[in-house]
Amino acid sequence: MLDINLFRTDKGGNPDLIRESQRSRFASVELVDEVIALDKAWRERQFELVKIRQELNATSKKIGKLKASKQEEEAKKLMESTDEIKKRLTAKEVEVQEAKSTLDAKVTTIGNIVHEFVPVSNDEFDSKDGVWVGHLLSGYSLPMDMPSQVNVKSSEEVAGMWKHSIKVSYEATKAAFPGGEVIAHLDHNAPASSKVSEKEKMECNSNFGGRTSVET
Repeated sequence: MLDINLFRTDKGGNPDLIRESQRSRFASVELVDEVIALDKAWRERQFELVKIRQELNATSKKIGKLKASKQEEEAKKLMESTDEIKKRLTAKEVEVQEAKSTLDAKVTTIGNIVHEFVPVSNDEFDSKDGVWVGHLLSGYSLPMDMPSQVNVKSSEEVAGMWKHSIKVSYEATKAAFPGGEVIAHLDHNAPASSKVSEKEKMECNSNFGGRTSVET
């Protein structure tokens, strides 16, 4: 829904921009004027509501002063007028709410502002292509090296290094503090690619600060 201030010239709005957007949509331009009229009516009722509230507050203060000065009769008369002010206040609040609901419903019938680059047409086949950035090269392809077979040996070496690293982390965590083997969440019976040395345990334990849990 559009911001109501876009319809208000005194708030820096631009109703003509909305009208032009409606024309681009092949939608009713009169809707803009209807929103402006409804907004004016709502603001007027809102102003009247504020005045009634001010009147009620002023009357309540007068009653308080009269009671403080022991002028009970005068205070009683004003209290009777207070009941009438409250009735007017309640009725005006209903008017304001109804006016606001009518205004909001009308605003929702107007679409968002159409961008200036959008083509004006009531046929989707008149739409323009997007903006292309860069250059298209014809007759060019990237060179690709297609191996004839998988290098199983290299893969095994990488997998072995990874498994050994996990084993080192586990041993260091388990030795760091009681219960470390539970926190590590590793199967200590799983075979490793090589035996973990005491030096590796100490280095890993030092890196983890002796308080690190390793999860897999």
